[in-house]
Amino acid sequence: MDRQGWRRTALFVATAIVLLTGWATGETLTLGAWNIEHLGEPRYEKDGADLADYIAASGAKVIALEETMITHLDAHGLRRNLVLDAAVDQLGPTWRYVLFGTSCTGRRQNLGVLFDRAVVRPKMYLKLPVPTDLYHPHKHRNGIKRHRILCRAPVAIWFQAHGNQTDFLLIPVHLKANEPSQPHPEQIIDHRKIEAEHIVRALAEILPKVGEGTERDVYIGGDTNILDHDDADMRAFLKAGFVDLNATDVPTYVAGTAPFDRFLVARDSIEVRRNSFRVHKAYAAKRGLTSAEFKSRYSDHYMVTFQIELMADDD
Repeated sequence: MDRQGWRRTALFVATAIVLLTGWATGETLTLGAWNIEHLGEPRYEKDGADLADYIAASGAKVIALEETMITHLDAHGLRRNLVLDAAVDQLGPTWRYVLFGTSCTGRRQNLGVLFDRAVVRPKMYLKLPVPTDLYHPHKHRNGIKRHRILCRAPVAIWFQAHGNQTDFLLIPVHLKANEPSQPHPEQIIDHRKIEAEHIVRALAEILPKVGEGTERDVYIGGDTNILDHDDADMRAFLKAGFVDLNATDVPTYVAGTAPFDRFLVARDSIEVRRNSFRVHKAYAAKRGLTSAEFKSRYSDHYMVTFQIELMADDD
């Protein structure tokens, strides 16, 4: 093939890539997930300025929130958190957050999302159709106790980056916690497996309602409490076509080696930078904080993030 032939072939391939995947802009968007330990509860004092500094340092513009308390309602009846209010004031006037109010514990332990409206806009909030009255029996030393499935019921948020660029569905999650004193830990794994299966089924039900029913950029993020990438609870997500960005079980818990916090992304989401998963642990050392100080002032979990490519919307 002569030089002109190679040029024509290269142009054809480039055109095909653009038509199939959309125009890549060279820009990226960082998404995060952070369990901020008992945020807003009086006995866990935190400074909004500290949280804002950590968030800004992470580069995340959309953050799935876990373990947030609803401290009050504002004049419009919106769920608020005093510490998050202070953090948003520090982050700047374009930052917003929403708390979902779907926790079975009431005001405590709520899921939510924090985002920069200068970068993304929420197009739709969809409460996942998961059961609210389903319990899983656990054997304890003193007998059998029933534990609620999906006590922190997930909500999906459909976001779009400004400029009619990439859109995506984000689902913050906080799955069943581990119990160190539990004599049958396999029951906890089975509990989370059931939760994962309900989330997957619920997503299949709501996806046809998102846009034209073709949304494929689906990201599940948060404190999964999953201890091992090969456990049955994780396999329920993998079987449904998700990829675990923390497949090497990088520790995300401040006091130990547990890889609780993860992002699960749809296998056919072309925007995801697969090697961009990061645990924001280095921040503590840069600020001269010990692990104990970070836990006290910030959380017992580090934030996790990953990046997506911004491009013309492809679905």
